[in-house]
Amino acid sequence: MRIAHVDLLCCTACKGALSLSREPGDHDLDDDVEFGVLTCSDCDARYPIIDGVAVFFRRDVLGGFLNEYEKDVCRRLDVDFDADPRRLTEAERKQYLVARNWSYQWNRAYSYTREDFEKEGWLREELFFKFIPIDPSDLKEKNIVIWCGGKGKEAYHVARYDPKLFVVIEIGDEIYGIRKLIDESMNMLLVRCDMMLNPLRDGLADYSICDHALQHVADYRLGFEEIVRVLKPGGIMAINVYSHENNFLVTRIVEPLKRVVQRFPIGVQNRIAVVPAVLLYCLIHWLYMPAGKVLPEKLCKRLPLYEHMAFWSDISYSWIKLACFDLLQAVISHHFRREELEAMATESRMRTSKLVHTHGTTWSMIARKRS
Repeated sequence: MRIAHVDLLCCTACKGALSLSREPGDHDLDDDVEFGVLTCSDCDARYPIIDGVAVFFRRDVLGGFLNEYEKDVCRRLDVDFDADPRRLTEAERKQYLVARNWSYQWNRAYSYTREDFEKEGWLREELFFKFIPIDPSDLKEKNIVIWCGGKGKEAYHVARYDPKLFVVIEIGDEIYGIRKLIDESMNMLLVRCDMMLNPLRDGLADYSICDHALQHVADYRLGFEEIVRVLKPGGIMAINVYSHENNFLVTRIVEPLKRVVQRFPIGVQNRIAVVPAVLLYCLIHWLYMPAGKVLPEKLCKRLPLYEHMAFWSDISYSWIKLACFDLLQAVISHHFRREELEAMATESRMRTSKLVHTHGTTWSMIARKRS
């Protein structure tokens, strides 16, 4: 992070202003802060900066979220933490499991590099702006917040359009991989925290983006409010979430199946994902795509999930398997009805400009914050 980023943040405990102290030897990095501590001027809460990432969890649950490397850095920085996971509330426990599972997914089971973005597949820019249907040229010189940014897919695509500032919020330790994807000259702030209790100040963003993630937040309504809170008046929210409509395969089959699968260790769950992945791949390429070549288009569209299957026909087996694992390991999954999204937008004083049933299984919403 940079010294100037401190003013964008506040204490998550009391909303107090933060002061920065840098680790000795860090000063020769000029404006960039690799290691240090942010201290609240009102309640003295302390938040570590680790490898340029600001980490914001309450002291009494901090140890439950940190990996061993982060704990070693905290000891070096003299930042106290409690490592007892029993202190987590029920919602925090679920978010802890979410963070643990996605850390395994992106740090151990799957990964990607800059070069992978140039290949066809799930990472391509065209697909990102299909799910988040905004004009990418509008991102230039804008302040942007990316929620639940994972290992950096969204950040990579946003960075290509020269934003003035972009902030990435992510609960898991895969956030440290983002710096390998983004040019060091970019004005980027990385924050590791739970989006429901984040340190961002009100009204700092022109765009607030959350792609394929809000459904995995314990209190998704609070998450929605946070996405809105950070926007300036007139700022734009862009989200994509699972839909309840037309998603019977997941809501009626996958979700009940997860109750059994999630009793196994996460590595075993990854192996189990091979079964639905092979079935889905065969279904797509042996039934849906051949049918699309011989049947009239109107008839094809009447086949259950045809649009969704056609979309996945352009994706490699490895990404289909990842998608199946992603569904099975997700501790929290909410499927939004159209009316629910519309009501949440209205309650948050947002004016919806676009609500699209993307591929028939997700909702893409664009809305503007009223002045």
